[in-house]
Parts: sequence; structure tokens; C-alpha cells
Amino acid sequence: MDLVKQLKIYRLENRVTQVQLAENIGVSFSIINPWLNGKTKSNKIQQHHIVKFPKKHLQRKNK
Repeated sequence: MDLVKQLKIYRLENRVTQVQLAENIGVSFSIINPWLNGKTKSNKIQQHHIVKFPKKHLQRKNK
């Protein structure tokens, strides 16, 4: 499953806004909104933050 899809599922399951998700990941809303809407792709630094976030939060939920 790709990272954007994981973030969308996380948002829905946890009732998190895009603003809250952006704060949790460590990026601004203006950066995360285009990712989730498929308008842009993240750069390598942003991908690093995205990869860290789902592993930290999604793995804890699955345990």
C-alpha cells in the first residue's frame, strides 16, 4: 500500500484533519494537502517524515 493511501486511512480511522496530520508529521498543511489530493508528490525529505509517521502510529495500532 502506498504512503498516501496509508495516511488517508489513518486520517479516516482516527478522525484526524489534514491540519492535525500535517502537524503530527512535521510539515505544513499547504504541503500535505496537495499530497492527499494527488496534485504533487513529496520530495525525499518529506518522504522521510511520511515513512516515519505511519510506522510509528500504524504499527502501534496493529499490535
